[in-house]
Amino acid sequence: MVKSIYTDDSGIIWIGSYNYGLIKYDPIMQKQTKVPLPFPSENKLISVIQKDSSGAMVVTAGSQILWLEPQNSKVIRRCNLPTEPASSPDAPDIYALTEWEKGHYLIATNIGLYSLNPEKYPVAAYFFPGLHLWSYCLQQAENNEIYVGRREGYTKVRVNNDTSIAITDTGFQNIAIRHFYKSRYTPILWMATEKGLIAYNETTKRFRVFDETSGLGNSYVYAILAENDSTLWISTNKGLSNVKLHYGDCTDIKAQFTNYTSRDGLQSSEFNTGAYFKCSDGTMMFGGIAGINWFKPSAIKANPFMADPAIAAIYVDDKLFAADTATYIRAITLPYNKNTISLSLRALEYTQPGQNQFAYKLDGLDKEWVYTTSDKVRYSNLPPGDYTFLLRVSNNDLTWNETPLKLSITILPPFWQTWWFRALAALLAILASYFIARIYVKQKVKVKTRELEKQQALYLERMRISKDVHDDLGSGLSKISLMAEIAQKRVSGDAAVSNDIRHISAVSKELVENMRDLIWVLNPENTTLDQLVARLREYCADYLENMPVEVNLDFPASVPALPISREAQRNVFLTVKEAINNSIKHAQAWKLDVVLKISADALNIKVTDNGRGFDAVHLKGSGNGLRNMKQRIELIGGVFGIISSGGTTISISIPLSHLSVNNTTLV
Repeated sequence: MVKSIYTDDSGIIWIGSYNYGLIKYDPIMQKQTKVPLPFPSENKLISVIQKDSSGAMVVTAGSQILWLEPQNSKVIRRCNLPTEPASSPDAPDIYALTEWEKGHYLIATNIGLYSLNPEKYPVAAYFFPGLHLWSYCLQQAENNEIYVGRREGYTKVRVNNDTSIAITDTGFQNIAIRHFYKSRYTPILWMATEKGLIAYNETTKRFRVFDETSGLGNSYVYAILAENDSTLWISTNKGLSNVKLHYGDCTDIKAQFTNYTSRDGLQSSEFNTGAYFKCSDGTMMFGGIAGINWFKPSAIKANPFMADPAIAAIYVDDKLFAADTATYIRAITLPYNKNTISLSLRALEYTQPGQNQFAYKLDGLDKEWVYTTSDKVRYSNLPPGDYTFLLRVSNNDLTWNETPLKLSITILPPFWQTWWFRALAALLAILASYFIARIYVKQKVKVKTRELEKQQALYLERMRISKDVHDDLGSGLSKISLMAEIAQKRVSGDAAVSNDIRHISAVSKELVENMRDLIWVLNPENTTLDQLVARLREYCADYLENMPVEVNLDFPASVPALPISREAQRNVFLTVKEAINNSIKHAQAWKLDVVLKISADALNIKVTDNGRGFDAVHLKGSGNGLRNMKQRIELIGGVFGIISSGGTTISISIPLSHLSVNNTTLV
């Protein structure tokens, strides 16, 4: 497992490992040599290999720091970091080291930061108690400042001397930061973290995270090496990524990623913290769990050959539909009960076929393109309709073909969902509705005809009865009255007989008048409000003409021809007639007022006399006529009132809506 890398001026690659010590590799001779160290290399972490200002190779192993001759690897100086606190049984593990001033070092360990001045004797190592957190990396900034990548975030410090540092910036708590790259021309500080690649603007303090959703191969980033300010190479837990950048504000930075994995020849897809180095000729080196990879970015060329999309096989309901001919099929039509389709996809470019990718979309179902490395796609239970399957493919460098392959798919609807079936069903429904409506209307017409026939028969019967009563009973009563008058003249000498005959004549005349009223009520042609008012006016004038009373009739000059029910016609007429008769016969009145008014919503009638009146006992006891009058008016929805004090006033008020034929019972 590689933990650190360095290439010296002679081209020898120094490799620090875990549990295997320090290795020197000659790439020309392809020979590696294990460097002997003055302590066992087992369980030692060789995390730092670099050259200091004196030209010596500085190598760390656990808590040990060695200065070696570059040519023969001879140990020049050696020191050991003290434990902190001193009573701790565990020595610190060194992860990073930087020479902030000639001969003065700042060291990052798993327990915090140390400073070291090896020129002093004894060697002076100082632990900074204010920064006692696990630190992974150190990188020098401007103005004697240093970026510190910690397990718990980022800190920027200014080193004042071997025992004094000041924190100038901090942030990203709870995010492990493993490496930095400071942009040369912008205020952006790039951070390799376990959450992705972070672009941090040191001026505005704003930042943006690039992770797998942005196109990065993996969000666990170990190291950042810059080809230039706009091109970065980073190691992750899933290979290497090349990042092309377009700078704006940190939130507007555009990044395009090209990802490489073990399928591209990497030692593995997993790399390590601290295992990186950029040579003076631009060669990039990254170390991982199975070795190191190095390359010159200029030598990496994109595959210029586009892949062609193809369909190798088509399956319908998981049964083979087409194989050899599938690539030539451009349209298929299937019944509604065979609507599960599977396709085997091909990207015809064989540089590294395992890294070819697919993008597909089923127009009519999918809203977005689906990107995948799988060469199988399946759509189950497609609804009836027309679809177009679109397929694009890429080569190993994610160069996509421009024109998608198209496959038209038609799923036929069941017959009950076809337009002709729906049209036929609609026509049948219309015809059925027509015949049902016709039968219903005919039945209604038949019922209405029966009702009209009954009404016509009732009308004719009323007319016949009216005529018969008028012709037979009327003529008979008139004859009795005439004979009574003749008889009265013949027996003028006998007072008793003459008086009886006079009484007979009066009764017969009264019966004739009542008969006239009955005939008017029975006449089916008298069924409007204006006819009722006219009859009341006529009756009052005829009946009261020769009476010894002062009569005042107040009727409206114009009355609407509102249809009224026969029950309302009869009850109103008979009630008013009874009220006038009571005033003349029983009240002994010599003055009578009859007032009829029609408002917008009611018929109002008042009959007022100046007679002797009556008391409540009279109404409850023998006043059957008054009770009948009250019942008649209430039966048709009206209000009947009586006031008897120095005369009598009978008031009748009936809503016009209750006089209507629709709101009362026809009799």
